[in-house]
Amino acid sequence: MSTFNSYRIIYCTFFISLIGAIFPLPLFLNAFRPDWMMLVIFYWVLALPHRVSIFHAFILGVLLDSVIRLNIRHACFSLFYFGLYCEY
Repeated sequence: MSTFNSYRIIYCTFFISLIGAIFPLPLFLNAFRPDWMMLVIFYWVLALPHRVSIFHAFILGVLLDSVIRLNIRHACFSLFYFGLYCEY
């Protein structure tokens, strides 16, 4: 199995969570919107810590920052990954 095939499902879930993060919802539902990217990173770090690294968390944070323009998520995602990885 090639490296691309083994990472395909991981990258697909990252893409779907990015779409879920930028997809607009009505105002009354915005309070109940989960942080999809954080949930997906959380899952993959616990499921396959040897495949999803702090590099992935940082790049996903930068990608989400460039789409939403908040400029804080890359540091938050990296710190979240580091804390979860150290505890796990």
